[in-house]
Amino acid sequence: MRGFALTLAFCLCCAPGAPAATLYVPSSYHTIQLALDLAAPGDTVVLASGVYRGAGNRDLDYNGKAITLRSVSGDPALCIIDCEGSEVSPHRGFRFHSQEGSGSVLEGVTVRNGYAADQGGGILCWGDKPNVVATPSIRRCRITRCQAPRGAGVAVVNVDVWPLAFAQAKAITAPLTDCLVDSNDGEGILVDARVSLTVAVGCNFTGNSGHGGVVTGVGTGNPGGIVFTDCQFTRNGGDGFHHIGDATRMRLSGCVLDDNAGRGFASDGGGDEVVRLQECVIRRNGGGGVRSPDFDVALTLADCKISGNTGSGILATLDGYGLQMLRCQVFDNTGHGLTDGGTAARRAVARAAASGWISRIDSCLVAGNGLRGIDLTGWVAPGAEVAITHCTVSRNGKEGLYCGLRPAYPGAGRLLRLASSTVAVNGDAGIIFASDLPCSLSATLVAANTGAGIWRDVGAVPVISCTDIFGNGGGDWLGEFVDQAALRSNLALDPYFCHSAPDEFALRADSPCLPGANACAVLIGARGKGCDTSVVGVAPDDARSPGCRLLPVYPNPANPRTAIAFDLPAPARVRLVVYDLAGRPVRRLLDGASLDAGRHETAWDGRGDSGRNLATGTYLCRLEAGGFTSRTTISLVR
Repeated sequence: MRGFALTLAFCLCCAPGAPAATLYVPSSYHTIQLALDLAAPGDTVVLASGVYRGAGNRDLDYNGKAITLRSVSGDPALCIIDCEGSEVSPHRGFRFHSQEGSGSVLEGVTVRNGYAADQGGGILCWGDKPNVVATPSIRRCRITRCQAPRGAGVAVVNVDVWPLAFAQAKAITAPLTDCLVDSNDGEGILVDARVSLTVAVGCNFTGNSGHGGVVTGVGTGNPGGIVFTDCQFTRNGGDGFHHIGDATRMRLSGCVLDDNAGRGFASDGGGDEVVRLQECVIRRNGGGGVRSPDFDVALTLADCKISGNTGSGILATLDGYGLQMLRCQVFDNTGHGLTDGGTAARRAVARAAASGWISRIDSCLVAGNGLRGIDLTGWVAPGAEVAITHCTVSRNGKEGLYCGLRPAYPGAGRLLRLASSTVAVNGDAGIIFASDLPCSLSATLVAANTGAGIWRDVGAVPVISCTDIFGNGGGDWLGEFVDQAALRSNLALDPYFCHSAPDEFALRADSPCLPGANACAVLIGARGKGCDTSVVGVAPDDARSPGCRLLPVYPNPANPRTAIAFDLPAPARVRLVVYDLAGRPVRRLLDGASLDAGRHETAWDGRGDSGRNLATGTYLCRLEAGGFTSRTTISLVR
């Protein structure tokens, strides 16, 4: 009698033109697979709350039908498919292998304890052709505590068949939506498919023992590529997201990669990769923020925030296909903000020479990183160029910018172009040049760095124009740059920062760096006017300590004696030192003296520490008190 009822149900469901039916498990059908087998396209299978185990409730197969399987509550915590899989008894939750599309729906269930010897411990989406893969619609599900060598939680994979016909690849959308993929023993999700595919939207890949997400394989050759949107990759045992492949196009948009043991995002491409991270937050990862050292990867970072990572914020080669970094913030990482890691790019030489690849860093903030702000020490090919424009590089523990790029082959042409940027308040020099290749510096503001403003270790002397270098602790226009201070409309003037916020460096209305106030008629630095002339504080560091300042020296020029007066807002230990234009201290007037609050005055007789008369020229006087500094210039004549 029971067999007759099931046969009748099957006939009614599958009859042509039959209305969509709802099949209930376990009240009407004792296993999930039985209901799936009897359901017709358009039908819905509804699961009561509870835990489903054993044969017929795991290794589930839609057999290509457009049907919906959902929990009655919509809450995956109340409807659990327990696969009870193991190495000796492997079972996964679902295997989609018959070109299922968005009409095949799985919604509101948990899949746990799956085990696969190959891939897809929880769910496998398989394609038996190189440009086809099953892409069911999996919504508001949880995949947890599953195991597999590849894609422990979810695997989206199709077969390797050569040659690949990329032009036939299908554009497919979003198998996973609002899902939680967590605590799996291996990767949260693996994508090894040759299709244009939006893999996941609004999903959380967290607490997996391997990488949170992996894209690998030969890729698509299509403009759409592999896409993840508004997803989180957090607290995974490997990288948040790991990409490796050949000819793969992929994009992360609006994603958060946070607190992973490895890198936030890592790309180790096999060739001709196009990778874009847009509006992503990459923070607090144990192995650094972004790593893309392969010169065959064209990496774009747009509107991303990369912060608090252990190691460098970004490690990416700037040669080959280059780096495009637009409107990003890279801050408070323990290593460099951005580094090329000294990578050698030999294979990229022919491509770079033929196409003139340009790495572009524009409108970015690189601040508060433990080592250098921007560290460039790798190899470049003929015709390659690194253009840094409209950026602020500040508060980094060492140099703001170190340029030590080397030619991969003799005869390399363009190299570094730094323009319309601000390099300020870094823990060592503002900029160090150590490259034999041509560099240029224009419309840039270099101020209040602890070391020299600019310095050349080795190599060619950069050409500097329309640039203001002022108030740097180790000196401003030094060494080979002394003669350039008076050329090409360069300045050595106080820029008059507003200091409205850290790393802001907007300019006071009377700043010589504003377009109407300098001979170049351009904005010098990354930021324009931000306050009027009533703001207290002139030099970059004076504004941090109102009242701690050097007063105008009188007489100035000194012939040879002059009086140097200064105000202290509170008692402090004071150093008052005179430097020459090469940044060398020549006279220590006060060296750690304890002084009360108020106005103080000391005299300088034009002599150095040795007691000898100093030559006629311009000298810098620097006051240090209570952790703050102030500077002024003195002209000495005899």
